[in-house]
Amino acid sequence: MARRILGSAWWAGFTFNGITAYGDGHDSLIGGDALSDGERDVLVELCRQRLDAFREQRGEEVFAHRSRHRTPISGSVKYQVLTRARGRC
Repeated sequence: MARRILGSAWWAGFTFNGITAYGDGHDSLIGGDALSDGERDVLVELCRQRLDAFREQRGEEVFAHRSRHRTPISGSVKYQVLTRARGRC
């Protein structure tokens, strides 16, 4: 059921492949309103399984950059890095 929704675009960027859309400050599944509660549950479970497998393979540190407990980088350090990199990210 969820495979029908996701097709072979699972690994690619969902927005660029027409699976999700961004608007009003959040992402939404295109056609998600047409899904039954059971189909939504299957899709959410599939996503959880994939994320768990990704975390198991790559480790939790892959998400460390999103931690709210990190010390912010000062503006002067950011400036020095950007200057050294000649403005390239």
